[in-house]
Amino acid sequence: MGQLEMEEIRWWTRLLLICGIISVVLLISAPLGYRTGVTGLGPAFGSLALAVLGAAIVLVVSFVMVIVTTRKGLVDNRQQLVIAALFSLLPLLAAVPQYFKASSVPPIHDISTDLQEPPTFDAVLAARGEFSNDLNLEPAEAQQQQDAYPDVLPVTSDLSMEDAISRSGAVLEQMGLEVINVDVESGRVEAVATTFWFGFKDDFVVRVRGNSEGSRIDARSVSRVGQSDLGANAERVTSFIAIFNS
Repeated sequence: MGQLEMEEIRWWTRLLLICGIISVVLLISAPLGYRTGVTGLGPAFGSLALAVLGAAIVLVVSFVMVIVTTRKGLVDNRQQLVIAALFSLLPLLAAVPQYFKASSVPPIHDISTDLQEPPTFDAVLAARGEFSNDLNLEPAEAQQQQDAYPDVLPVTSDLSMEDAISRSGAVLEQMGLEVINVDVESGRVEAVATTFWFGFKDDFVVRVRGNSEGSRIDARSVSRVGQSDLGANAERVTSFIAIFNS
């Protein structure tokens, strides 16, 4: 093997290793930048997409280079290429499952147990801001919810209205949500959920109405930003129902 060819292989090896590390840095800095307010959502998603695309390229090229260096007996280069491939796997392992999840759920972000008269928000409205998703539940979105999540239904309880409100607040705290307001008079409990990765805020409201048998409890979870919630709001509502009934 000529000296020039060996130098070229070393150059590619170093480049792939650096690119693999950069893809991981972008994977971490994209959500961190958005959570801290350093970057907007668009640049953060752009950085994340770049990290995934770059990682995919690094993985493929590293695999080819591993074969080349193995045949030429370049052990040191092969080890560095394996490390580069391992770095590139991290963004892919983080993003690919999210892609498949997004393709398996409807692109909606507003889930309610009552689609005819959804529970309304009050205390969290100011925090949502003018650029948040609107709170008008469109018929097309309601139909998508019914098709995808037929088990999202109201809770009928023998608890009094006051007891149901108290239990709702306790359940939301147990789920890790921040309870913002408990209004016994209007039968409303409001809370906010913060997602792990980007720190997205999803607003949650429980509406309790008393009746002759006890009370009816409706719940609604709405994302402030984004078109698809990847099923997070439906999971949150069904978790609330399950814990409330347990």
